[in-house]
Amino acid sequence: MQVSAFGGVFGLAANTQPMIAVISSPLSRWNVDQASIPALAADYAFTIVKEKPFSGGNRRTALAASCTFLGLNGYQLSASEAEVAVVFVELAAGEVDEASLADWFVARSIPLDS
Repeated sequence: MQVSAFGGVFGLAANTQPMIAVISSPLSRWNVDQASIPALAADYAFTIVKEKPFSGGNRRTALAASCTFLGLNGYQLSASEAEVAVVFVELAAGEVDEASLADWFVARSIPLDS
């Protein structure tokens, strides 16, 4: 469990709206824009970090969810740990917007066949 290994607070936020946003945002984006798999992975990451559905560990969860989504859909993220850390810290600080994060994911997601 990530909280045990790295610290933080366990549990969901008291309000369920953030979790509903996390679930519905990529689905809406797919239905409206037919966004690419990497762009949808970025949407998961952005929404988790922005909405903070968990009591702690939202950045870690955002990374894990987006990478899992990529993997389930035939992609993997190709970026160094340092680069990922910088992007997710900047995302949490509000220095990376949704479009920029989508561009970052699209540029660094490679098909698993490659």
